[in-house]
Amino acid sequence: MGAIILLLAVYVFFVNAMYLAGKADAKGTGAANILVGIIMGIVALYFGFTNTDLVSLTICSLSLSFTLFYLLLGWGLVRNHDLKEVGYYSLYAGGWCLLCSGYFFASIDWRFGGLAALWGVLFLSVYGLLVVGKLWARFVSWLLVGESLVMLAVVFLMVTGAW
Repeated sequence: MGAIILLLAVYVFFVNAMYLAGKADAKGTGAANILVGIIMGIVALYFGFTNTDLVSLTICSLSLSFTLFYLLLGWGLVRNHDLKEVGYYSLYAGGWCLLCSGYFFASIDWRFGGLAALWGVLFLSVYGLLVVGKLWARFVSWLLVGESLVMLAVVFLMVTGAW
């Protein structure tokens, strides 16, 4: 289940990177975010309701943080809204990811801790992009590409059983 959620994120990370690089339009990018947000939310809620241990619930909460982000961003892009509020959401989502990262590093697995830390940096970078200034666009675009490659490798390792 986790590999499916990560794979969805990989796809939309790359689409969002292409949007920031000027290679994709707002409405198409918004539609992709909404579709991935809906599917990811359904999968995350199913995962959370069928696995009630603390690790699964933490993973579910991280997935739902991305779900809400994708839905907010998608709606804003499709409707041509100011995205500053999405930036403020990203500030708190980034903090949540960093807290979860600390939990994973301390008790579960350093690999999950590393992924959650990368997501925290990504969310905080989106905050910088949408609230602080557009100068962050190139940085966030490359960060999205880099994180999508790392997550794609993680998904491959999970699917092949090497994780």
